[in-house]
Amino acid sequence: MLTRSLLFLFASVTLVTSQQCNDIDTGACKLLLVQRPDLCSDPVLAKSTCPRFCKLCPVECYHCNATVLDYHLCNTTKLCAENEVCMKKELKSFVDGHHEYEMTCAAKQICDGGGDLVIPFGKRDIESRDISVTCCADDLCNYPKITATTSKPSSTSTGCDKDIVFLVDETSAVVSTQQQAVIQTIIDVVKKLDIGVQNNLVGLYGYGDNLDPKFDLQQNTDKLSLLTALQFQQFRTKDRTSDIHDAIHGLTHHALQPGSGDRSNYPDAVVLISDSAISGHVHGMLRDRSDLQKASHDVIIVSVGTRFQSLNGHNLETFATDQNHIIHVNDMYTSTNLVDSIVALLKIC
Repeated sequence: MLTRSLLFLFASVTLVTSQQCNDIDTGACKLLLVQRPDLCSDPVLAKSTCPRFCKLCPVECYHCNATVLDYHLCNTTKLCAENEVCMKKELKSFVDGHHEYEMTCAAKQICDGGGDLVIPFGKRDIESRDISVTCCADDLCNYPKITATTSKPSSTSTGCDKDIVFLVDETSAVVSTQQQAVIQTIIDVVKKLDIGVQNNLVGLYGYGDNLDPKFDLQQNTDKLSLLTALQFQQFRTKDRTSDIHDAIHGLTHHALQPGSGDRSNYPDAVVLISDSAISGHVHGMLRDRSDLQKASHDVIIVSVGTRFQSLNGHNLETFATDQNHIIHVNDMYTSTNLVDSIVALLKIC
């Protein structure tokens, strides 16, 4: 039976503005559906609390203004219009075997064979190309599948290989006073991991008032290039309150997406390093936590210095997967087991 607290959660957050079409908490929507099979038929409840779960939101698709040879170059998205879905067109040349891609929104009737379904690529004769068109109705689903060269091996002796993103709060005191220790900690973690297109990949981001990419997952696919890139990184110290909402939105919509090298058949892990309390409203925290947990079931929080101070009953530690994924150290310089603790969590399957 759905608890009163869950019903209270929905009642309290339905007053939130709907500038962004997102569920308040997708997990709670699933629980509510058990008790209310007509959830998505209720025009008020579905729209105010579970619009994305009930597929009332515009679908978000990868979108390129032109065809591309390298699909990684198509890293922009758009919200489709009503009655549109995501579409991917892929050309394979009969002449030299190369591929070309087009990704965008398309009307449902076009996907069903009506209208101008096939738009020619280039100026080659029709006999020299093979064009496939795929449509789908889930967010960001119109992306080419990972090729066999990046498929996950059947087993590994070092634990589960992952797509790992380090996220560092650039407004925190630990960045302004212990920046080299932060970078060295990440370097030491990388040294203990297998790095490669069939192993772990690592991305690095800072955040203040928005996400600050240092490098994406796909940019350093061997250990030497990754360690070299880390040695030359520098975080930009910012004297302002960090905005975790914009950071998580950028993380889930950019860093952990195929356009940035995220592999669909590898689990994602996020390591967040900060000493700052979180600002914002409770409903914003719930939405951000839900979005992050949908993107990654492996969120590690490294709390440096004084324990996070709770604000409105919430703090950054609430983003952790569980209490075992919270690592507290007094500082980055004197911690003796921080690296081993992070590595051990990253290797959990």
